[in-house]
Amino acid sequence: MKLAICGALAALTLLAFMDVRKAEFLTFDDDTYVTGSPHVRNGITTEGLRWSLTAVVSANWHPVTLWSHMLDVQAFGLDPAAHHAVNLLLHAANSILVFLLLARMTGAVWRAAFVGALFAVHPVHVESVAWVSERKDLLSTLFWLGSLHAWVSWTQGGSRRAYALSLALLCVGLLAKSMLVTLPFVLLLFDVWPLRRLAVGDALSPRAVWPRVREKLPFFAAVVGIAAGALLTQGSAGPLWSLHTLPLGARAANAVVSYERYLGHIFWPVDLAIYYPHPLAWSAASVGGALTLLAVVSIAVWRVRERAPWAGVGWLFFLGTLVPVIGLVQVGNQAMADRYVYVPMLGVLWAVTWAACEACDHALGRRASRRALAAASVAVLVACFGLTLRSTVRWRDTRSLFEHALAVTGPNPTAHATVAWLDLADGRPDAALEHVDEAIRIQPRYALAHAYRGRIQLERGALDQAEESYREALALRPGQPGVENQLGLVRARRGDLAGALATFERVLAAHPGNGGAHEGAGLVLEALGDDERAASHYESALESAAYTPRALRGLGWIRASHPDARLRDAAEALRLGERACTESEYRNAADLDLLAAAYAQAGRHSEAVQMAERARTAAGPALSHDIESRLALYRRGHAYRRPARLVPSGGDE
Repeated sequence: MKLAICGALAALTLLAFMDVRKAEFLTFDDDTYVTGSPHVRNGITTEGLRWSLTAVVSANWHPVTLWSHMLDVQAFGLDPAAHHAVNLLLHAANSILVFLLLARMTGAVWRAAFVGALFAVHPVHVESVAWVSERKDLLSTLFWLGSLHAWVSWTQGGSRRAYALSLALLCVGLLAKSMLVTLPFVLLLFDVWPLRRLAVGDALSPRAVWPRVREKLPFFAAVVGIAAGALLTQGSAGPLWSLHTLPLGARAANAVVSYERYLGHIFWPVDLAIYYPHPLAWSAASVGGALTLLAVVSIAVWRVRERAPWAGVGWLFFLGTLVPVIGLVQVGNQAMADRYVYVPMLGVLWAVTWAACEACDHALGRRASRRALAAASVAVLVACFGLTLRSTVRWRDTRSLFEHALAVTGPNPTAHATVAWLDLADGRPDAALEHVDEAIRIQPRYALAHAYRGRIQLERGALDQAEESYREALALRPGQPGVENQLGLVRARRGDLAGALATFERVLAAHPGNGGAHEGAGLVLEALGDDERAASHYESALESAAYTPRALRGLGWIRASHPDARLRDAAEALRLGERACTESEYRNAADLDLLAAAYAQAGRHSEAVQMAERARTAAGPALSHDIESRLALYRRGHAYRRPARLVPSGGDE
């Protein structure tokens, strides 16, 4: 029977989330974790594995998650459908493991099956499943559940090997996501129920509890080490709101309200969003109402602790496993996130399931209760299934997600800023400026919005206004290398090449691996005629995740066409040209033009002619004229040599 239930859970999960295969990579974190990370994009490499051991990505250290993304790229390339499919399979596996764990510990197979099914199709989980960047949720939970299964084996008379396996799986899971630091406390809760290794009445007795704590000391040691590392990495990455900039009182108030909101999302999962803005200060009524709810539930489960230990354990499980992400240590500027409740909601699910079953058995009798519970279970699962299907559609692209967030979350400066960035990328600066202005109206001290406003003004050529906006962003949040780099570009556009170079060098002094600064320095040095140093900076830029096609093209043209033979390299020019064309899907005329020059430098003139003709067809009038002159050289069997101190036209066309 358990095997059949496992098959049904897998099928239910795959059907509920089938639309995630149509989703794109988002330009919100997916570019940081996968599409814009050169180490991940290269798949499994020795260099990438070495990098992952110390890499801090989005203020997190999780090498196992990075290895998972690298493995996906190694197997599937950058096909988003395949990456989403892996997420879906992991979620299906987690749903099955939830069922098997509860069934094994409690013996209540059908109750466990319902909890597993509800976990599988609950709409709150769409964020974790449909967002490639949230692989860490799914992967860490897989190891977390595996650790629990091994622990149960040990408590049921298993060998030391089971104990060691449980500890090892916890450590691996912690390297996928440090949120698992609460697992030793979960093991203590399970000692009370359902393992019943500790009587409810003894749970507050130090003498009775100590033997159970002592056996878990290696687990506590593991989580303390990882927790310390996580706090250090988050601090080194410069969280948006540190312990000093967001007062403890504000963080505590948001934590209390967030508990209430998470419960609301579990029981009424509508109007879910990718981003919930932080209000900075909740009203006394909101905090008081949330505290009252938490107190009432806590008192209720305490009063029934002897006859219904599953209620207290479930409630404490929910409260406790959320502690690492409840906002007491604020990283980022979100108030809460649905992905954070991926594991914690399990406590609520089993508590409500057991309560409903016990209440129905008492009120209706066992036979009638089974029919009523079966009907209610089907109704709940169908409702969740439908909401999940509808929600996954919104995860097909970044714009639909954030426009939905604007529709359901009220004033949301981050959503406005993100939509503004998308509008700018789509060539709609006026629409972008409207969203940026609204973001600043809602939150005047929102540094990122001021930086986006500067970018729009820079695109429009309003250099004075752009510089003012960038300076405002830096005043609100000093030390932002990206904004400093934009200031460098403003100075370069003004013709102040020396000032621009000084700006980029200042950024590199503080952030030696900053790709944007290396790229900017390369562009300025090339304009100054120092192509050797420019090439060095371009190479450094391409080792980071922050490069743009300008770095690829800049280095590619130097290697393919520089008049100084010392700086030419046909093999590298080909590699760079092919990389540029691959990233632009062979549609960008400037990239095709570069690859044609690389072919000519390598002596492959017929291919150079074909590629140049293709570039000419795709180009605008200005670039087309230049390509025509180079094409004539290729037809005569010559390579192109650019004049000294002159960058080929075409740029970013």
